[in-house]
This record gives sequence, C-alpha cells and structure tokens, in this order.
Amino acid sequence: MSAPPRDRQGLQVIDADGYGLALTFHRQQDRYRHEIALVTPAGPMPWLESMESSDAIAWPDSPPFQELSVEWQNDRHVALLVGMAGKSYWSASIETNAATRSLRFDIACRLREPPQKLGSTYRFAWPPASKLPSADQPTSSATAALEPAPSASRSQMVWVVAAPPPDLPAAGPSRKQNGLSRLDSCVLRTSDENAHCERSDGDSLIAIVPRIGTPVSVTTVRWQYEFSWEGLTPCSQKTDSDKIP
Repeated sequence: MSAPPRDRQGLQVIDADGYGLALTFHRQQDRYRHEIALVTPAGPMPWLESMESSDAIAWPDSPPFQELSVEWQNDRHVALLVGMAGKSYWSASIETNAATRSLRFDIACRLREPPQKLGSTYRFAWPPASKLPSADQPTSSATAALEPAPSASRSQMVWVVAAPPPDLPAAGPSRKQNGLSRLDSCVLRTSDENAHCERSDGDSLIAIVPRIGTPVSVTTVRWQYEFSWEGLTPCSQKTDSDKIP
C-alpha cells in the first residue's frame, strides 16, 4: 500500500461501500488540533473536534501536540505525535482498524510534577436536529440528527441517528447511498482500566479522563480510547472481545 501524500495531515478508515471515519489535523498556533468526521459516499459529516488550550496553559484541555508524523505501518494508517506544555511531555499513537472501522488513540503524559488536569476533550460538532431539512429550511445542508444515547458504563458513550435523512424510511435497516439509517450508531469506547468518559456543558463537550491515584505515584500516565462507526451492528451486541486491549 502506498504512502499518503506529504501534505495530507490525517487518517481515514473507509469500507468498500464508502462509509467510515476520517481524522483531520489542523495547525492551530503552536499545536495540532484534530477533527473526526463520518464519511459517506456523499462526503464527510463533522462529528467531534478536539478542544485546545493556549500555549500559556501548563495543563491543557487536550494533549498539546506540536509535532506530527503520518505514515503506514503494515496495513494500518498511523499518526505519531509529541508535544510539551509546562514541564510535562505528551506523546500519542493513533491508528486505523479496518476490521472494526475505528480510530484508536493511545496517549501518554510523562509528568514532572503532580497534574492539575489530564485528559482529552472534544466538542460535539454535529449539526443539531433543528438544522435538518424541513418545510421552513428546505436548503439545510444537514442530513441527519446525531444525538447522545444512554449508556450504563462510564467507559463508553454512544450516539445514535435520531432522525433519518429525507430520502430514508423512518424505520428499518436499509441505508441509501447518501445517508444514514436509524440503526447507525457512533461509539466512543475507553479502556476500563485506565480512563472513563464524561459529558459536560449540556452534552456539547466530552472528556476522556485517565485514572490517576492520589497521591500521584507514577511518572507516566497513559490512556486509550477509540472511536467507531458501528453501522448496522447494535451496540448491545458488543462482547468483551471488542474492548480495547
């Protein structure tokens, strides 16, 4: 498999039908922010974007990645990142998994002092249901509403398609070329052992928070999580074998 062009700053995992996830990096001041989008044959649809802090903040909302390398490792598209804020160092490996149509994040922070805040924070970027095409807004560009769904576990967050695009039936598993079905679900899943998910600001912000003991007795804190678009596979059918190792 050939390497991506040098100017491509991102990863994508897309199935044979043209559905999947895309991760795009953008330079913002001294660091890279990233966006995650659902991809359909009609094009990408924004889902989440990382929430970044300024270079004056020692404990930022998200890891402060200043250097980025995107490459192929065997059959997987991988992004490697490093950065520094205050006295601490962050590193990350982000890779695609075609079998699960997912993006997997493995992040670490090497501490030089007890942390005031650690984790990864995202802003929900999907258009709200009010932006869907309607008689009042027939030219709206939104194609479906994606809304949070209840989850019994702090290690998982689920979003479901709350309203299908206009050209789809209100129920049933069928999915046309340009949209989503009600059975589509988007999932953020963390490793049970090292992190959990939190919602805030009326569900518009989510954070992946690593588990840190008190007092802090480690020099390196690591947290792992993945984003997946599970399509027509209901989340309730996931088994222990689907967890992040």
